[in-house]
Amino acid sequence: MRKRTKEFYERMNRIMEKLAKTNLSKWEGKYSWVLFRKTFGYGEYKVKISRFKMADLTGMYETHISNTQKRLEERNIIQVNGKIKGFNLNTDEWEKVPLPVPFKKVPLPVLKGTATSTKKGTATSTLITNQITNTPRREDFYIKLSRKEIEKLESENWYRAVMWNYGKFGMEYIEKTIKDYDYDTRMSCWYIYADS
Repeated sequence: MRKRTKEFYERMNRIMEKLAKTNLSKWEGKYSWVLFRKTFGYGEYKVKISRFKMADLTGMYETHISNTQKRLEERNIIQVNGKIKGFNLNTDEWEKVPLPVPFKKVPLPVLKGTATSTKKGTATSTLITNQITNTPRREDFYIKLSRKEIEKLESENWYRAVMWNYGKFGMEYIEKTIKDYDYDTRMSCWYIYADS
């Protein structure tokens, strides 16, 4: 371990203050603070450390270590020579690169128009927008059936199936009720039977 001098502590404090003020991504921050611990924490300016060891200390993948190291090197925050890594002691050279903005506000295209708008500078009749319009259900999509058509659909075949499967009635009884009674009478009897 090296002897720590006043100059060493001044540089260490300057780097720590600069790191705290620099906009770093999550990975850049992890990488920087582990490198800070490995260098200045042990009284060194530079340290020999592999990508695998950095991945182990930070909890990041090795590919993320490589990409992060590249970004920090481009910003002149760290200096890398093979496995030997350390901070750039001249903090004035550190480039202030803002973090990438995930969404950028883009002005909406406006064409010439005559109508007025609620927003300044946009015309309502010519504003191009990508809006999803909720269309009401179309009436003609569903087929409207009359009472007689419904009776035809639900007549004897449906009545036989219901009485046989759910009512457990015999086929002779079912056929007799179809002959003797009309649809409405049969259905009202069935509903009374099903409710009981």
